[in-house]
Parts: sequence; C-alpha cells; structure tokens
Amino acid sequence: MVHGEFERIARGGVQELNLDVILELEALGYSSEWASEMLSVSLAGLAKIAREHDLDRIQFEQRVDPGRLIGRTDCWGTADVIGISRDGRTLVVADLKTGRGYVDPRGNEQMGGYALGALAMDEVPTTIERVVLVILQPPISNEPMQWSCTVTDLRRWGEMVKRRMLLADDPTTEPTPSAKACQWCAAKPVCPAYAGGNRAIAA
Repeated sequence: MVHGEFERIARGGVQELNLDVILELEALGYSSEWASEMLSVSLAGLAKIAREHDLDRIQFEQRVDPGRLIGRTDCWGTADVIGISRDGRTLVVADLKTGRGYVDPRGNEQMGGYALGALAMDEVPTTIERVVLVILQPPISNEPMQWSCTVTDLRRWGEMVKRRMLLADDPTTEPTPSAKACQWCAAKPVCPAYAGGNRAIAA
C-alpha cells in the first residue's frame, strides 16, 4: 500500500494519503502518521537522486527482464523506479523498502537483476555507462543509500549469474544451502538438502 501511494504521489498525485489506504493500514495496525513519514522520507529521497543524477526520464513499477541479456526466459522482476540521466549516460534503479532489516545497495543481487533488466529495455539508450543502485529505506536512513558500478561490471556480473543459473538447472549439481540463500525459500521446511545441512548452517 505504501508503494502504491509512493508511485501515485511521485507521478504528481494529491500529497495526502488516500482515505481507503489509511483505513486499511489502521486495520493492519499501522498508523497514518507512520505511512506519512515513510512517504515523506522516500519521496524526498527520490527528489534528491533525481537532482543529483539529473534524471530526465523516470518510470515507476516497471517490469524488467534480465533474462534478455543473459539468455534466460525464466527471470523477471518489477523495479520501483527506473531513471535515465539527461545526457543518457547514467541509469538509476531505485527500490523502496519499508522494513527494519537493513538492505545494502552495494552489490545487491536483486537490484543488479533489475538493472540488467532495465538495460535490456528498448527505451533505455545504448549510451549508458554507469549504473546507480539506490535503496530508499526510511526506517533505516533519511537519505537515499547508493552504490554505483560501470555497465561493463554489471554485464560481467550478469555472465556469472548466467553460469550459476545453469548450474542450478543441472541435476548433478550438489545443493549448497545456507542461512542467507535459503532465508525466504518456501520449500525450506521440506528440503532434504537444507535439513541435511542444518547443523552446518546453524554453526
């Protein structure tokens, strides 16, 4: 809901929170003050990165397909914000996070995937030289958290991802479960590899 309001207001909508959203948030135990603070900080962060990187074009909630660059048809995502600088040399990919678990933009794999997908978009110019990954996370920082790399580095990372995905497809590959890699996996409770490696993971 906060993401939806972020997009609506960033596109030039009325600044006040939608009443339906306020009622829904309150039913879930979140105050309108909390939501307003999240939005105020994240919108200010977006305005700051737009100025800093001289963004000329900004898109919201854009489906991206990193598989187009690495030869896969089974990976895609939705980027909260994609921006292109006026000179066509910088691509900014930003993600809004409202949780309290710190999300680091440095080498962030989710954001890297979004950036690869953004590079593959027809409307993104081939003149892009630098990619900036931005995390907007009001519970952690009032400032946008940024990390940048060259397009060459991003494409090199994409090739590594491609190799890893091919290994994951190979039935002879030995699984390597870890607390971090398996954190959000829905199959974890019934996964024999995770159960078998549980002692090592706990240690």
